[in-house]
Amino acid sequence: MRLIKSQILRYVFEDSIIFVLIITSILFLSCQNDEQEEICQSPYTEEDVRNEEALRAYLQASYVCSVDQVSVTKKTIQIAGKFIGEGVFYLSEISPYVDVTRMDTHSYKIRLTNSSFKIEVSIR
Repeated sequence: MRLIKSQILRYVFEDSIIFVLIITSILFLSCQNDEQEEICQSPYTEEDVRNEEALRAYLQASYVCSVDQVSVTKKTIQIAGKFIGEGVFYLSEISPYVDVTRMDTHSYKIRLTNSSFKIEVSIR
């Protein structure tokens, strides 16, 4: 009787081990496939990629006009810089959520009259 019990337990144990190994292999392979699919699928659209390239080109370009200093106090913002060239120049506020590569209008702008400027704006 003991011999039969030990053989039954051995078979159950061996079957359990085989079952666990099979399930573990399936889960492991399943997780690997999911990770590969996630890596292959980009979360960005083609338009996002084009916008990034346009913004990168805009930020890497060299400009003869510059803002050289910005100081912020409790009541004012002071902006100093220079511009070179013919025509009318403005200093404009650009909000962080605005696409600077596609701006047509500006919510707030100040006309610059001297090639070297220092402007003080009150904080609302």
